[in-house]
Amino acid sequence: MFIYVLVCSITICCSVVQLSMENVSTTQKLWVLEYSLALATQLLLFCWHSNEITVESDRTVRGVYESNWWKANLQERKQILLLAGKLARPLVVNAGPFTRLSLQTFIDIMKGTYSFYTLFAQMQERYINTNN
Repeated sequence: MFIYVLVCSITICCSVVQLSMENVSTTQKLWVLEYSLALATQLLLFCWHSNEITVESDRTVRGVYESNWWKANLQERKQILLLAGKLARPLVVNAGPFTRLSLQTFIDIMKGTYSFYTLFAQMQERYINTNN
């Protein structure tokens, strides 16, 4: 999953840079825009659902504690506490050992893409100014 996130991030960055190039036709720009949106949407779906898994996992453990577990007999209370202990560790979808997939990860990737684009645009502008 980490390799997918990395490749997708780099591809989105390169696609956005290609959109800003002057020698690309309108049709090509439309195709690149569509491709970039599809990549971003696919990455968003992975991050969104991973985030939902984590949120629902947290709700599950809170549901155990919010129930009337204390009204049960001793054997059931012990089992419920064991269940709560098992559920205490939230489920998280990781993208390798480096990051976890969440909406914050998606936002960070989009911010990085925009930063890469602005850096490229500044470099391109300086290159044009020095050659003229």
